Amino acid sequence: MSDYPETLQDELEAYPLRLNVAALPERRFFRMIRTLTVGVVLLSALLISFGVYLNYQITHLDVTVQRGKILQFYQIDPVDKRLKAVESVKTKVDPLKLVVEEKLRDYLQLRNSTVWVMDTMNKRFGAKGLIAQMSHPKVYNDFFQVGANMIRKTRASELVRDVHIYDLRMESYNPGDRLGASLYDLDGKNRVLWSAIIETFDLPITDDLVSVCNCSDNSKACIKCKIDNAKNRERSKIWMRTSFSRQKRCDAKSDLCANPLGVSVDSYIVTFMPIHDDATYWNLPPALQPEI
Repeated sequence: MSDYPETLQDELEAYPLRLNVAALPERRFFRMIRTLTVGVVLLSALLISFGVYLNYQITHLDVTVQRGKILQFYQIDPVDKRLKAVESVKTKVDPLKLVVEEKLRDYLQLRNSTVWVMDTMNKRFGAKGLIAQMSHPKVYNDFFQVGANMIRKTRASELVRDVHIYDLRMESYNPGDRLGASLYDLDGKNRVLWSAIIETFDLPITDDLVSVCNCSDNSKACIKCKIDNAKNRERSKIWMRTSFSRQKRCDAKSDLCANPLGVSVDSYIVTFMPIHDDATYWNLPPALQPEI
């Protein structure tokens, strides 16, 4: 056997009779080296991770400077590391378009849904409701019979009809005419075409006479609840030609005023769309645009 400590062998369970005492310093040394190596590797990984995080935070830092009542935002450019001003978001959307779109959403919601309380339905579909205030007389007369049949059909099956508006957009308007440039000019120059994709759900009612899916948000959970519980579903694309009418304008201070701008739905055409449970509405072929 060699006399070098690292080549000497111990005999287990023979301590201290046949233990290589001369090799113990070397063993402690190598054990310390292994421990230091593992510690250095872990510390290096931690420092690298901290450096990456710190670099990300610095290069994406936003600085806010207040000048009077105006806030100016700054950030460090990640390329040249210079401080630069953040441009404010600008939009060219006509504010009037947003207001009209919101009123049309209310119009579609009320026109295509029912509740169990008849007093509410009479006010909604009556001559002083929002539907009447926003509809051309011919459009309202055509709707009145359809609305009565809808109430009769759902109540006979002890159902209420809910509606979800997937999409509402302005399709076209006369070139050169800004929306609302001549609000109450009835010569037809400001008639705008809108399209909407909606889906109606005939849902059972609960003990408190509301839908089993008593939610009004656009969450996936709400839509899934309506799809799972609907006794009947219909998806359709709706075309509306709108304008502004002085006759439909009302005093905003009035309790019965629901249409202060005088928005008038002059044409209302429904084109039905197929329902595919494995495809959302935007994957379906577009419906043909009617002449309205």
